[in-house]
Amino acid sequence: MNNENNNNGTVLGGVNPNPVPTNGVDSLGTPTPVGPVNSEGVVNPIPNPEPINPTPTPVEPTMPSPTVPPVAPEPVNPIPAPSVNLEGPSQPMPQTPVQEPTPVPPVNPTEVPPVGQPLDGAVGGPVPLQPNVEPTPAYTNPQAVNPTPGFESSNVIGSNPPMSFEPEKAPKKKSNNKKVFIIIVLLVLAGVGFGTYYVLNYTNILTKNSSSVNIKTNDLEINLGSELSTNIADYATITGTDAKNCSLSTINVNANEAGVYEYTVTCGEMHKNGKVTVVDNTELKVALNTVYKSKGANLEASEFAKTGSSVKLEFVDSSEVEKYLSGNAGTYTVKLKATEDSKTSEVEGKLVVLDHELKGFLICTSKEQNVENSNAKMTVGESFVIVADGTNNIFGNIAQEIHTFTFSDVTEYDALLEKYNKGEEISINNITGEVSFNDEEKSVTIANDKSVSELTTEYGAETLKTYSSIRTHFTTNLGYTCKFSK
Repeated sequence: MNNENNNNGTVLGGVNPNPVPTNGVDSLGTPTPVGPVNSEGVVNPIPNPEPINPTPTPVEPTMPSPTVPPVAPEPVNPIPAPSVNLEGPSQPMPQTPVQEPTPVPPVNPTEVPPVGQPLDGAVGGPVPLQPNVEPTPAYTNPQAVNPTPGFESSNVIGSNPPMSFEPEKAPKKKSNNKKVFIIIVLLVLAGVGFGTYYVLNYTNILTKNSSSVNIKTNDLEINLGSELSTNIADYATITGTDAKNCSLSTINVNANEAGVYEYTVTCGEMHKNGKVTVVDNTELKVALNTVYKSKGANLEASEFAKTGSSVKLEFVDSSEVEKYLSGNAGTYTVKLKATEDSKTSEVEGKLVVLDHELKGFLICTSKEQNVENSNAKMTVGESFVIVADGTNNIFGNIAQEIHTFTFSDVTEYDALLEKYNKGEEISINNITGEVSFNDEEKSVTIANDKSVSELTTEYGAETLKTYSSIRTHFTTNLGYTCKFSK
């Protein structure tokens, strides 16, 4: 058996300690047939050598691949093991004497029978192949050499690495669950937002039957200073719903300044705008003085204007005024044309014609007293016209009762002034009459004419004879304060 294994004196992958001439092995490590060649050109088989003792001096081995039985192909790792093609046709070589190798002790106790395969193209018959044994490493300590990448141990050097038929898989990327969660939340929010927008703009879920609601606004015109109506029916005609379900906004309308303004009527989601025109077409109001003239005296229209007024006055009928001045003593109404800026109006002035020359006025005023349901203080006064009759100053038979209200609350005074400017009647403490305002003192005066018969009944005929008798009665008997003014 040892002789059969000792064909060429060395094991595949090993090195003979006794060097063999190089003509027995080519440069690629492929064993070339050595031995005698018969007459038919076929190389005689060489007996297998005995196993080599794995104690030779380490050298850089040339590792031929042994021939193995054919197996199913498997995927090969990137680093293939070198192999030797033993199936190629062998070329005849000249006979060269071969030195018999020195037998060496076997490495493995197990003997492997040789497996021979015929060489393709061989001449003269099959040539036995080398036994299918694993070569013994040609170094003393396998662990002293770094293992070749792709092999599990040094014992498998010289054999084909295991093949894998499964395709290489790329390493799985670690998923980022946090990013995925954020993206999902953003998509959900975007969907909710779009759905809300669609419902509010393209459906009538919130405005049921709003398409049947119709609002027709009216263009209004009001006078300067007029109060705005709060009745929505004055501003618009609404169909398809009850007007109670709608609202009116006039916040942009200023009724105290001429101009064009907009108001809004809203029913659910539907709203319409209308126009309000504030025009200053009110009559020009002019405060006038009462003029006292003696018979036959001259009179100018400007004498009826208050001091500091910019109103221009002229008589509507000047001949009528002359008639009053030449007639009997008494009180007359004079028609005047008042002009201020671009406005004009016709007003009435009060003319008092006296039998004698006017000397002045005696005004006697009571003590101040409270007014019910008001913060104002009230005084009551009597105004007597005094004329000159020769050497005596006598009563001119013209008198007025005057109530004066002085306010400590500016708000109440302004409210009365606003009503007066709007042409409304002024009544304080149930007293009405000819009204005048004093902005500096925040006072309102209401005057009423009193006839001679009323005065005689109240004060007596003897009291009303002269200036002195009137003054004595009011200061001594009634406790009034009396002043004389021209």
